[in-house]
Amino acid sequence: MSLATSRVLVVENQSDDAAGLLSALGEGGIGAVYLTGRADDLPGKLLGIRLAFLDLVLDGTGTEPSFDQLAAIVETCIGAENGPWVAIAWTSRPDDAAALSAYLTEKVGMAAPLAVGKIDKADVRSDGRWDLPKILKLAHEEVARLPPLELINEWEQGVHNAASHVTFALMAPPPTAEPTDGAGSAGTWTAPASRALGLLLRETATRELLEATEKALEPDMPLDKAGVEILGQARRALYEGLHPLLIDAVDTLPDDGGEHADAAIGGVIQASNGKVGDQEAARMNSAVLLGPPTRGVVAGNVYELSDAMFELLHEQGERQELLDYLNREIVRAPAAEEASRNKHQEVIEASFPILVELTPECDQLREPPPSVRFLAGLAVPEAYVKRLSDKPRLWRVGPVSVRRGEDSWVGRLTFAARQPLTASRSRVAAMSPWLRLRREPTTDLRGWAAAQSARVGYLRFDP
Repeated sequence: MSLATSRVLVVENQSDDAAGLLSALGEGGIGAVYLTGRADDLPGKLLGIRLAFLDLVLDGTGTEPSFDQLAAIVETCIGAENGPWVAIAWTSRPDDAAALSAYLTEKVGMAAPLAVGKIDKADVRSDGRWDLPKILKLAHEEVARLPPLELINEWEQGVHNAASHVTFALMAPPPTAEPTDGAGSAGTWTAPASRALGLLLRETATRELLEATEKALEPDMPLDKAGVEILGQARRALYEGLHPLLIDAVDTLPDDGGEHADAAIGGVIQASNGKVGDQEAARMNSAVLLGPPTRGVVAGNVYELSDAMFELLHEQGERQELLDYLNREIVRAPAAEEASRNKHQEVIEASFPILVELTPECDQLREPPPSVRFLAGLAVPEAYVKRLSDKPRLWRVGPVSVRRGEDSWVGRLTFAARQPLTASRSRVAAMSPWLRLRREPTTDLRGWAAAQSARVGYLRFDP
């Protein structure tokens, strides 16, 4: 079941203490993942943990902190992709929190918490019960030192709430429905809920995909790799229908942010001032314009135009002929001097050809054509950006910072309107893209390319 949405982690080897804390969190409507600290108790990578309560002594001796054991838990359960989080250490010793923070930073690097606060259990228990308001107050004091984290927490909660509103809007029984209970309630809900999702899927998936999905789900049909991919395509098609509903639900959420999030706005506004540096621009462009590559034929996927990729394209002439054209079109022509010619050749050797897939979503969703459309271009390192041509028939994105093999690559993606290409859909599906442009820049690029293709050439005289 996909219910792993808790953003609080509790690591505690004393079951009575854990039960009391979990009960207190539950009374506050806060879900939590509970671990005893044993190696065989770890669930694997968690995602989205923002607050962790860590018992420092996990061996039951009640003496020295178990820093090495906690580091192993963090390394196993909280990876660098988890994002920012804060730890609260259960300890009465004043130096333990700073020592744990330094230890985790050394051992797990980017997966370490932003801060480690401390709470003495004796200070937040009364008559054998945990004092949740006091616990959260102390936790908030740690988060308040990191104002952006509170804003991120609020946004993540808002997205979760918006998704819940979408579910209710689609799945709620009609107002005229008779109230039922137990199995009757499940029975009356299942059919209309399936119908609502089915209608969305019908608009975003092809008939062939729906038939292939039904076949993959037949009881006597083993679910092989191809079947798993088909089911994945069906889920993505359904999510295409749910996505705009989620965006609208986020837009209409009530403004009920907490005081800590409100207090962070001032710092965020101040941080927005100042000139954007090259590294900042590359980092932010990569976050907002690029997404992780998606296996399969998806608009926005960017491929390196390797020899193998070129062989998949429909008859286009010689590969070197295409590369020579891209170089002439995108890289500014050199001056007559030898130094300029040498620099021009240096730019060409440092750049590499790429393709971006531009098949419209409407074609992808309903009746995918046998061919997919590409636009060719060059990936040019940022050091040579001044050597790029300024022709209006070129579309640029960047600077961006992405991985290329084992290295980090920073530069500009530049596409040429005059170089559309096509390839067989079935053959492209087997290739691995380098990166993916998100939907908005892909739509902008597609519209720009269409406008360039529609330009009219005519004779005119200027005085």
